[in-house]
Amino acid sequence: MPLFADRVLAGNVGAYGLIVGAYGVGNVLSNIVVSNLRIRRRVPLIFLGKIVVRTGFLLMASATNLPLAMVGSALAALGGPMEDLMMLLMIQTDLPATHVGKVYSLRMVLASVGGSLGFVLAIPLFAHLSVPLTITLCAALFIATGLTGLLRFGIRS
Repeated sequence: MPLFADRVLAGNVGAYGLIVGAYGVGNVLSNIVVSNLRIRRRVPLIFLGKIVVRTGFLLMASATNLPLAMVGSALAALGGPMEDLMMLLMIQTDLPATHVGKVYSLRMVLASVGGSLGFVLAIPLFAHLSVPLTITLCAALFIATGLTGLLRFGIRS
């Protein structure tokens, strides 16, 4: 998003701050709503959350002005708690207490490795493609994986 705010929106650090602030507002609202729902089918919500986050990124990538980028950011933030709260609830309730710490540790390791891999892959992508195209391609890939997961695991869970 810093590159997007700078190169596409011709903004400054203030534009980036507003995009991040919109994400924060959407995230807080989603946390309040999702944490107060009684959800019986958690797995579909995890994959639906992935789709919502990446749809917000697609909207941000297509934004030509700051308000639209902020709307996309807030939309992306709505999906985060849908994923995170359901996954944490499943870990805490569906696994034996002796394995909870191990699963949290594994999630942290996988997230760190995935994030590092993403940063390494971002270098050639941003070097050869525009910022909006790179965001769009990555978001589309993640939407496809979310749809695949929803179709494979979410229909009956």
